[in-house]
Amino acid sequence: MAKVIIAILYIAAILVIGFLAGRNVKTADEFAVANRNIPYWTNVFSMSSAWIGAGSTLGCASMCYAYGVSGFYLAIGVSIGAILASVVFSGKIREENVSTIPELVRKHVGAKCANAIALLSIFSVFSVVASQIRSLGTILQMFVPSLSLLTAIIIMTVVMLIYTVVGGMVAATKTDKLNIGLMVLSVMIILPIVALVKAGGLSNIVETLRTSDPAKLQFGKTVGWGTMISSGLYFGTSGMVNSENFLRVCGAKNAKEACQWLYFGYLAAIKTQNGAAMSVGRISTFLDIYIQRDLDKGILTESQAQELIDHMVMKFRMVKFARIPSYNQLFSGDPVWATLEVGGIGMDGRSMVTKNCYRFLHTLENMGPAPEPNLTVLYSSALPEAFKKYAAKVSVNTSSVQYENDDVMKPVWGDDYSICCCVSATQTGKEMQFFGARANLAKCLLYAINGGVDEKSHEQCGPNYAPITSEYLTYDEVLPKYVQMLDWLAGLYVNVLNLIQYMHDKYYYEEAEMALIDTDVRRTFATGIAGFSHVIDSLSAIKYAKVKVVRDENGLATGFETEGDFPKYGNDDDRADEIGVWLLKTFLEMIKKRHTYRNSEATTSILTITSNVVYGKYTGALPDGRAAFTPFAPGATPSYGAEQNGLLASLNSVAKLPYHWALDGISNTQTINPEALGHSEGERVENLVQVLDGYFDQGAHHLNVNVFGKEKLLDAMEHPEKEEYANFTIRVSGYAVKFIDLTREQQLDVLARTCHGAL
Repeated sequence: MAKVIIAILYIAAILVIGFLAGRNVKTADEFAVANRNIPYWTNVFSMSSAWIGAGSTLGCASMCYAYGVSGFYLAIGVSIGAILASVVFSGKIREENVSTIPELVRKHVGAKCANAIALLSIFSVFSVVASQIRSLGTILQMFVPSLSLLTAIIIMTVVMLIYTVVGGMVAATKTDKLNIGLMVLSVMIILPIVALVKAGGLSNIVETLRTSDPAKLQFGKTVGWGTMISSGLYFGTSGMVNSENFLRVCGAKNAKEACQWLYFGYLAAIKTQNGAAMSVGRISTFLDIYIQRDLDKGILTESQAQELIDHMVMKFRMVKFARIPSYNQLFSGDPVWATLEVGGIGMDGRSMVTKNCYRFLHTLENMGPAPEPNLTVLYSSALPEAFKKYAAKVSVNTSSVQYENDDVMKPVWGDDYSICCCVSATQTGKEMQFFGARANLAKCLLYAINGGVDEKSHEQCGPNYAPITSEYLTYDEVLPKYVQMLDWLAGLYVNVLNLIQYMHDKYYYEEAEMALIDTDVRRTFATGIAGFSHVIDSLSAIKYAKVKVVRDENGLATGFETEGDFPKYGNDDDRADEIGVWLLKTFLEMIKKRHTYRNSEATTSILTITSNVVYGKYTGALPDGRAAFTPFAPGATPSYGAEQNGLLASLNSVAKLPYHWALDGISNTQTINPEALGHSEGERVENLVQVLDGYFDQGAHHLNVNVFGKEKLLDAMEHPEKEEYANFTIRVSGYAVKFIDLTREQQLDVLARTCHGAL
């Protein structure tokens, strides 16, 4: 009677646990993988219960009976091996964000193989479950002898179906805890004692075996060592191809663990690519899922959630790369290049702004302004008004945020993309870009005028085309020669980049980073343009004014005298702005004519980062009035001093450049005097939001926002030791940097830029 009561209590306990666990199961994810919330130790208990359950227990007994101590090792080793394999692989499986083995196979191999695996899994599950249910029925029959084996099997099948259907994986793991407890009590304590008593003690068992079959007492006799080891390894690792076991290890744990694993992935990526441009990713929205779940459970407070993000951001910043001194001349301030995105609108029109987007922006208020990570707001006028205002507030107070147009990028890249380096979008985990340097289109214009002779070295560096010898430049003469020289430059540029990318893959393939993205990688071949605004204004001067050539004793054009006024890029004047559109389209078409490494897709950018200073240092005087060997304006930003009609006119000019001809990005950096935006913080925030809405609604791609006066820059240059300048951060180009970390040349370049005193 006692046995019957025990059996009834056990079945009742399982059913109660199943019903209680199933109360909050509402989604498929909650049912199949416990909403990816199976704690580590629960997972271990669950796997132990599954593998050292009724079937394994009876199987272990039969193996020991048949093969002695070798059989015992084989049975136990298989079970332990399977559990260990599951624990080892669980982290990777969770990262895959799948729920079944066929789903995993489909993701990496293809649909045909996945379908075959699905069919095999069905047969595998049937055989495993059948043996488990039979074992459970046998055990129940031992407790209730009056039941037939068939009846006992039916009862246990119904019980398993009820709690599984009601509670899914939550119920399965919770009942597993009960089962493993009972197993420890019965299988490891009670049964051995009963067995020893029934057999007349351990000495009697040993003596019986010694006389009847002594080989059973020796390892490796009844079952060879090779068989024992290979079977343990085989079943230990193959345990993961069991669908039931696979589901048990698919659940993630909590927000803290999610942050930790992302950080480890970040470290692996940045250390193997040693400071090249990359993206942390669009992790704000992703992490918010874990944080919100922990908040709902009461195991995390809002203050602790913010602390998690603060600590994560601190870790992102705490990296150093092995860089040569000359690197600082090109990319000043030792940037990490780790871009992190917040905001954006989903393909279905819903806002992707979460609490975590606010938290990442809030780190700049909590811990002060900082360059890293390179915080990027994926902007749309359709974003929630509160978020737009908060982002603008952080911009006004820190000058640490850049904005990119989600509305123009989303049709090309979808709603799961990241920004690499500065302004370059890529589909997260699915693609990479080859990138290297920029083409100096301003110097190319001088080569066209001088027949390929370098104005600095006086050497024949370009093709020996006929130079322009007339006293005054004419548009009709200059333009065909410039187009011819541009085509030569595009060919040289692509060829050099092909060589660079080939040798980079050969000697420094980025294994860790490549391991974190899809096998079938989409590759873009990213090129860049330097001196963009100066070419526009120079061609405009030649077309609309009179440009006299100043030559040296060898007849080389070394300077220009411009008579009369001419339209300049940055004033919302179509005459100049259309030259910019033509220049971008023409150079991209020349790039696309060439073969690119690994058949990558050719793109271009109007982005110089801080290399505008170095490119300018090697470029002579230009017809637009820029002095020889002085910095270029950065990226697509209008030339210094060219903007005469305020901030909005400047933004309107840049907005006319079509994004689809510069998919690698169009960088625009603007500095605004605080008083130009308003006399109070509220006014400045409201006006900046209106500026951003108007600018991006025109189809513009990018905007760096700096809000400070030149007086602050001058004081920081002269007194870098002041505490207030320790974290004084500016948007220098596509990235942010501490102003005092810039070289003197770069600081002077920033000072030379237009600081808008009016909208």
